[in-house]
Amino acid sequence: MLCAGVCRAETSTLTFTAACGGSGTADDGTAWTVSSDASESVFDSNRGIHYGTGSAAVSHLTLTTSGISGTITQIKVNAAGASGTSAKLNVTVGGAAFGTEQSLTATATEYTLTGSASGTIVVTLSQTSAQKALYVKSIEVTYTSTVAPPTFRGVENNATSNTNVTLTMATATTGASIYYTKRAVDDQTVSTSDLTSKYSFPITYSEDGNYVIYAAAYKGGQWSAISSIHFTIDKQSAPTPSGDYVFYESFNKTNGHGGNEDGFDYNATGNPTYDNDGWTSASVNSGAQCVKTGSSSKSGNITTPTIEGLTVGVQYVLTFKAAPWKDDATSISLASENGTFDPATLPNMINNQWTEYEVTFTPTATSATITFIPEKRFWLDEVKLSNPEQPLTTVTGLSELKQQEPGTTVRLSLPDDCNARVLTVHGTDTYVRDNSGAILFHGDMLPTRNLKYNQHLAGWIVGKYSVNETTGMPQFEPVEGKTNTAFLVIADPVTEATTEATAITADEYDSHLADWVAVNDVRVGVDATITDGLEKGYTTPYDGALVDLSAIVAGTAIDGKATYFPLEQNGLADVTYVVDAKQEFVKPDADLNDVAVRYKRTFAANVWTPLTLPFDLDDFDGKVMEFSGLEQGEPVTGPMSGSLYAAGNMLFTQASGIEAGKPYLVKPNNDITVMTFGATTLSSAEPQRITHTIAGTRDNGPKRIGQVGEYDEYSFVGVYTPTTLSTDRSQRFMDEAGGVDWVDGSSVTVDGTTAYFEVPGTQGVHLKFADDTSEPIITVVDDLTRDSMAQRPTGIYNLLGVKMHQPWSDLPRGIYIVNGKKVVK
Repeated sequence: MLCAGVCRAETSTLTFTAACGGSGTADDGTAWTVSSDASESVFDSNRGIHYGTGSAAVSHLTLTTSGISGTITQIKVNAAGASGTSAKLNVTVGGAAFGTEQSLTATATEYTLTGSASGTIVVTLSQTSAQKALYVKSIEVTYTSTVAPPTFRGVENNATSNTNVTLTMATATTGASIYYTKRAVDDQTVSTSDLTSKYSFPITYSEDGNYVIYAAAYKGGQWSAISSIHFTIDKQSAPTPSGDYVFYESFNKTNGHGGNEDGFDYNATGNPTYDNDGWTSASVNSGAQCVKTGSSSKSGNITTPTIEGLTVGVQYVLTFKAAPWKDDATSISLASENGTFDPATLPNMINNQWTEYEVTFTPTATSATITFIPEKRFWLDEVKLSNPEQPLTTVTGLSELKQQEPGTTVRLSLPDDCNARVLTVHGTDTYVRDNSGAILFHGDMLPTRNLKYNQHLAGWIVGKYSVNETTGMPQFEPVEGKTNTAFLVIADPVTEATTEATAITADEYDSHLADWVAVNDVRVGVDATITDGLEKGYTTPYDGALVDLSAIVAGTAIDGKATYFPLEQNGLADVTYVVDAKQEFVKPDADLNDVAVRYKRTFAANVWTPLTLPFDLDDFDGKVMEFSGLEQGEPVTGPMSGSLYAAGNMLFTQASGIEAGKPYLVKPNNDITVMTFGATTLSSAEPQRITHTIAGTRDNGPKRIGQVGEYDEYSFVGVYTPTTLSTDRSQRFMDEAGGVDWVDGSSVTVDGTTAYFEVPGTQGVHLKFADDTSEPIITVVDDLTRDSMAQRPTGIYNLLGVKMHQPWSDLPRGIYIVNGKKVVK
């Protein structure tokens, strides 16, 4: 695991011990220039370099460096003036004042200035009267680097290890090099000038003792802060190999160089000291607790001593570590005069690192030797032949794996036809699916640094099946000494189809744990818990939101809800906000920018429909009208005379677009069921009520549209959520046929993302499209119920029920039945 160790700020100290001659060099190699309008005088051991005298006046002494990169936080200047002067000390960094001006005395004094800046440092001593001498003894600069310091992996800070320690270093700064040094005890005096070894690959430390590693990253002339890690190796505390091993060679008595320390290209020399006598090889040399075999002219083969006490036909487990010398060939094989190996062919070794091997050895006699046969020279370490264990159960495919008892160690076989694919990688976890299901490869099961979506896994791997007690997540975990990927092929797909998300319903999540799914209509905080996701830049959807998810099913939370890791992949948005006319809409507390939205509502082509959206829409495919005012109605004449005043007109005019929260009447050109939008802003605005009023001048009071004697408002009211209307006829709704009704008797609930009309009392109302004469006026003149609406005819009829075949614009003035509604022309 990562161990940050200890990081500290850097210091650079310039100290004068003799006349400077116009320049100076700090303890970390930083160069300073010294300038003055006077000549340098004799060095003063108490006050430092000395410029100016009583007879050779000086007005300024300036010291400058641009050699320190990073953020400068403190500068200490040890300086002095002459007796009876009023000399001042000022410092600038990057051209701006750093700290406050200081008044010098005749005694050498350390002045501390603080700030936060970067750039060229200029230290100036100046005086305007009594221009005598100026002195500087030292300057100390404290700064923090913008280069990220190294981190360590392979051992915990302050840990004690009873085995070799392989230390890996890394920096988050791309292109930076790492330099380090080793100490036996903590040394706070270490500076970047002490970091003389350049880090290139993991370093293995094998000898007992205390280790303190100091390291810093360097790029573009700039050092990071120094990181350190302390650990101890004490192999005396290591457990003695137990009876589980028929044969064990650790090579720990071999104290040479190379392999575990000093790299794999080291020219090892000297004869090894073995745990077990009887090893044979044409050419073998001592490595660092390992051996190197072969030379330019001799074979690299090496053979174990004779191993006694074997049982014929029983399967033993042979494990070992091997690596090529330098850049020699990488193939390796095994041989025995009295036994066979499974598999018979081994994967190649990898240059500049150890490869761990595990094979089955089946003896054909009670004693045998094992020969390691590299193609050329190689390194060998940790050879173990284990007593036979109970044979591992081999399971094929993930479904069979998940049928095992939790805690069972198995060999998982993934043939090509299982079609096992990588779904995604999260830290050290890998989510994998095959034809039968999905599972989480947990921890360090797979080399996650090299994995990516849609890669194909085939072969076999040993691990332990488990189920997370909290989430129920099925997992496959590594088993120490048994899990490795030597026999698992990880390859990019060639002819296979791209892996897609599995489409499920919200109540099916528990049968798809660890799988990548597409699930619609999930209510956040009610149906599911949404985590912070598997990707950067992701924002958790707010509670109450209705969403579609592309996600990994991460299990069941403590409260029993599904848990999802949203995942944007293969063209699917991680979170799509759903606006469904049939369901409650919970708006966000603040606008959500650049989100995907799915709008679910049915629109009939060429039928007027109210619309209120929680997002802007500039390109609706059809007519869009907004409520813009009122027009006074007149008494009805003809067959209806004396029984009804003509309702006034609610005027609707063409809108340039749809604004979030504002109600409109729309007439789509085509049938619509679902609309999807990307990169949309989901608004936090409340739905609007658009209201207009009209007043008359009659003696008995203001005049309401269609009637004398009352004054009220006419409103067009937007709603996001399904809303039940009042039964007092003051609230009117537009039906599926495009007519306007009032509620008569039974309750009526209008869909969400629509709008209703609110009018005075039981008055009728016309909807008039003021700037579109091709549209007929829509009115209400009857009591209509929901039950009667379904029986209405479509088309235009006269009051005798005869269907009119002319277009509306060609009909004479009068009253008609239009789509089941009485309409006045």
